[in-house]
Amino acid sequence: MKVNITSLLVLTCCLFSLPLSAQNPTKIRFEETTHDFGEIPRGTPVEHTFSFTNQSEEPVTLQRVRASCGCTTPAWTKDPIAPGATGDIKVRFNAAAPGPFTKTVTVTYDSVERPMILYIKGKVAAPDDGGQSSTFVHQQGNLAFESVSQNVGVLDSDKERTVTFRIRNAGPLPIT
Repeated sequence: MKVNITSLLVLTCCLFSLPLSAQNPTKIRFEETTHDFGEIPRGTPVEHTFSFTNQSEEPVTLQRVRASCGCTTPAWTKDPIAPGATGDIKVRFNAAAPGPFTKTVTVTYDSVERPMILYIKGKVAAPDDGGQSSTFVHQQGNLAFESVSQNVGVLDSDKERTVTFRIRNAGPLPIT
């Protein structure tokens, strides 16, 4: 009976260790996975390049690189990366809205089930506009709005009412 319990215990340990040995180790290693831009001026795009090394014994291809929002644009090495070689993912952030930010870039490669996550963070400085930006609290692209809705009350078909919306150019370039 002791032999059967010992054999069963050894067999159970072997079976549980199979999934662990079948897991894919990380094939690529990034020099850094988080970049802090610090404080950046509003309306000024910034870029950072994340470099990685193929640690496997086979070429690695980045299948998909996806940013968490439209203000972040990744560009990456499309060709297979040979064993021991390096590749790059360039991340461009458009600093449109003031305040702190943290964005992610999800990197999927080959047949690895768990993607790698890269992070960019920083703080977009509020413009020095004499306090005007605090009254223009809604922003869409480079246009800032004081409000996005107005209550005009009940309107009769023969009456006319005018409503004014204040907008401001929040970008660095003139709007034509």
